[in-house]
Amino acid sequence: CDPRVRTLLFVVKRWAARRAINDPRASFPNSYTWCQLLIAYLQLCSPPVLPSLTSLAGGEWSDAWSADPLLVLPALDEGGDGGGEGEPERAAHELRRDHAAVLEAAAAVAAASPESVA
Repeated sequence: CDPRVRTLLFVVKRWAARRAINDPRASFPNSYTWCQLLIAYLQLCSPPVLPSLTSLAGGEWSDAWSADPLLVLPALDEGGDGGGEGEPERAAHELRRDHAAVLEAAAAVAAASPESVA
């Protein structure tokens, strides 16, 4: 693991705290979520800075499943009243609702005036 990652995580947490965008009560991701986003980015950038858990376990990456949870979960019947939904359908509906809220929060953060980390 790159030793600079820990420092970068602290920088991101401090950056989010100083800009007051790490409070879930204000519809922002918490500092743990900011760290998870940074880790995901560092695993997906080219070349990757951090290895994925799959590569650490010696496995190979498979694109058999979509990375988008909204495509993996079964679609809900939009026209119905929601009656008779089972637990997976309720979970899928809640995930879609939460996903939309996260996208709105991300758009609000992106719209904020960019400032330097330092």
